[in-house]
Amino acid sequence: MTNITPAPAPKPWILGIAPYTPGRSTTDDGRTVIKLSSNENPLGTSPAAKAAFDAADRTLERYPDAGAVELREALAAHYDLDPARVIYGTGSDEILHLVAGAGIGASDQMQDLVRAGAV
Repeated sequence: MTNITPAPAPKPWILGIAPYTPGRSTTDDGRTVIKLSSNENPLGTSPAAKAAFDAADRTLERYPDAGAVELREALAAHYDLDPARVIYGTGSDEILHLVAGAGIGASDQMQDLVRAGAV
């Protein structure tokens, strides 16, 4: 028989976080609304975006370049910046983490953004 150590219990406030509900929802009076904060387009996918996806190099079985070199170079050229000054992340959470990590050390204190209601 195998002994299984129980997982540690989450902090009580974790259990109170409401799960994310993507996409459409309704107002108090029942009207359907589209939550733009979900990054969903109420008009559907752009035909130009579909065509670009279809024409793209199909290497979806591999992870993309973690440094996003081509993307950073293209953005830098478009905005006349040094590519080293363009930051890339896989979402706003990662960007916030990178920014915080650049300025906050192990002995520093900061406000817990989840409990403060910011995230």
